[in-house]
Amino acid sequence: MWKIRKEVIDWILWLICKLIEIIVRVVGKIDKILLKATSGCQKLPEFMTTQHHETLLSSNARGKKILYRFSDIIGILFFYIPHRYKNVSLKNIDIVFGDKKSKEEKDKILRVSYAIWSKNFIETIYYVYEKDSTQQRGIFDSFVIENENYLQEVLKRCEGIVGVSAHIGNFMGMGIYLSKKGYKVNFIIKYPRNKMIAEEIRRVARITQVGLIASKPELFAIRESMSKLKNNEIVIILIDQGASRGDVITDFLGKAALTASGAVYLGLKSSKIVLPLFTVRDKDDKNRIIIESPFELKTSTSKRLDLKENTKSLVKIVEKWILQYPEQWFWFYDRWGKLKDS
Repeated sequence: MWKIRKEVIDWILWLICKLIEIIVRVVGKIDKILLKATSGCQKLPEFMTTQHHETLLSSNARGKKILYRFSDIIGILFFYIPHRYKNVSLKNIDIVFGDKKSKEEKDKILRVSYAIWSKNFIETIYYVYEKDSTQQRGIFDSFVIENENYLQEVLKRCEGIVGVSAHIGNFMGMGIYLSKKGYKVNFIIKYPRNKMIAEEIRRVARITQVGLIASKPELFAIRESMSKLKNNEIVIILIDQGASRGDVITDFLGKAALTASGAVYLGLKSSKIVLPLFTVRDKDDKNRIIIESPFELKTSTSKRLDLKENTKSLVKIVEKWILQYPEQWFWFYDRWGKLKDS
């Protein structure tokens, strides 16, 4: 059976990104004209009658819903078209749920997951380029945050925060939202091999003022992260994917896996607060950010043991959210393959 190559999928994602950017910029230009006309600063062009004016305003209000429908179509296509990521995803779902779920239930998890991640991707691009639009409060209308006091209390003490999260929900949008609220947010990430996609990620980060710290080389990542923490910033690490042989082996959703221990390492080295934070999408497409209470790092005479035991405890927190919202997790990554490769 034929399959779409990974490079082709990268190109498709890049083209979708550019298409959404064009759409949002055009809507932004129309919004600017309407906004000035409404305030009496500019006369509407002749082709824009009062009826057109009202129709366009109504259309802009529905703009994101149209993009959501578009994302549903993309999700369906990715589910039914054969490609490597689909095989990896189904294998991962089978590892986690085994006989606990039927084939139909497992297929539904993946189908809904594709739709949600398409929505996350499109929604994030929308937030990036909405700054010229009358809907520039869109991200504030789309996100709510629970237990924000945990963030505020730590940062008031100028202590910096090591954030622990996962590839669940619109974590990209979470970073943009927190940045627009005035928090200095940084993600430690592994850039994709595709230079075109990597550059697009950097450009989005520059526009939204979300800091990115390359995970390689490791010494640079540690030094850069320590600097950000000393500056009372938030450094977020997604610990649900393995990174290298230097990571620890933990039980992850019922099977041994290499797990990133960077968050624990930074927390122990810097003596900063480790704070779990996650975002999930509710049925009304509202994104909910949940800040959990500060995680207490346990210490002993063995640094290696401290890394492993604390990482295992953080993994349990991540597992709780994945099992509660399985459709919203990033199943497309070969989560357990790195241990075999090592």
